[in-house]
Amino acid sequence: MLEIFKTIPLEDNPNSQHINSQEKIIQTNKTTSDKKDAMTFGYKIEKLPSYSNVRDRGENQESELKLDIHFPDELISRLTSEESKNFILMGHLMPDQDCIGSIVATKELLEILGKNVQIVLEDGLSRGFKSVLNISHLIKQSVDEAKSAFKNNEKEPTVIVLDCATVSRAVHNINNSISLESLEKILVDHHITNNILNNELSYIGKESSACEIVCGLAERLGIPLSSLSQNALCALHEGIMADTLGLRTDSTTSKTEELEKYLKELCGEDNLYEYGKNFKKNSIINKLDLLWKRNIKIINKFHFLVDDNEDKIAISYLTKDDIQNLNIVPADCAKVPAQFASHPKAKNGIAVFILKKQDGFDITIKSNNRFSEKKCKISALTLVEKLAQKLSINDFGGHKDSAGLFIKKPPFPFYIKDIEKRLILAYKDAYKEYLKSKDR
Repeated sequence: MLEIFKTIPLEDNPNSQHINSQEKIIQTNKTTSDKKDAMTFGYKIEKLPSYSNVRDRGENQESELKLDIHFPDELISRLTSEESKNFILMGHLMPDQDCIGSIVATKELLEILGKNVQIVLEDGLSRGFKSVLNISHLIKQSVDEAKSAFKNNEKEPTVIVLDCATVSRAVHNINNSISLESLEKILVDHHITNNILNNELSYIGKESSACEIVCGLAERLGIPLSSLSQNALCALHEGIMADTLGLRTDSTTSKTEELEKYLKELCGEDNLYEYGKNFKKNSIINKLDLLWKRNIKIINKFHFLVDDNEDKIAISYLTKDDIQNLNIVPADCAKVPAQFASHPKAKNGIAVFILKKQDGFDITIKSNNRFSEKKCKISALTLVEKLAQKLSINDFGGHKDSAGLFIKKPPFPFYIKDIEKRLILAYKDAYKEYLKSKDR
């Protein structure tokens, strides 16, 4: 029954094509039905010019949408400096559309500036992204491995952490944490829980997504978005749409809507359709309903911690053995919490998804406040914060209706049932505060 998950990894697929990041993909006259390759979507490849300095672009600049994001001058200087040659890009664990879209676009921006780029993702790259993006050969799970991949490694690389409320949201491996300590780090993020202050090398904004911020970064660097590959543009568009739930979140502004429209024009609706179709076809998203209908793996671990007149909390989880049996990597589970939250048994309440890893537990909580019939009294972020307090954890983050935290494996027996007990206590504390706020 689990054979449906066994597909050929893109890098091992003889039909896959490597697309250099300095190459722009131009649409031919092929129809959608003729597009056989999930990577190129029926495009031919044309070389882009390489710019070693922003000023070299001169009259080649195009007139584009103005986002006017005010990045620190020190950050821009670091990205464009001749002395800064090597960069490591990182994103949060279980990277989603916004995380990967911002990483892919930043990678291409840096390469247009003549920089060398490596990517570190501890959870790897999901098969969905492998099918539509050509970055698998750059993905490393170790910071030291990424550092050694640079041919010119006389000077330490600069690390850019994207779509993370804290650097620790990108690394849980102790060796990676140690390796990062000595490296200069730039944070680019939009989460309301990010409390990085007075860092001239970071930008923490209120934009809708990391992808929107990176589009603003391209503008600030003087690099037209049209210089990016078709795949990067599609990834940016899908990252914005995913993080704004289709332009419906409170963080969506008129500039976000204009940017989405502009990216759609650059991509072409057919290309966006092909990108989305191939991503879903090769990810485990389209398998989840099948799994639930067959009553295996996830459904038999469904149970309710709270089911009364107040908020309903549904919980589901996957273990290390599940990951191995399903022939997937942790990154493949990035969309599972959202899919779980939309399930009929969970959609009118709070959905808690736990991924048990070798070194601990990755927890995602979603409160279905925006589009459900019954509004949750306690938001996901509030519940995550209360749970973090119960566990004496300072590292958590996210948005009001979608937040998470990681529990490092303690030196004593600790199980999912222990998390459930603390989750109930956390909810009770949050609910007491909710009642007090109503009485005021």
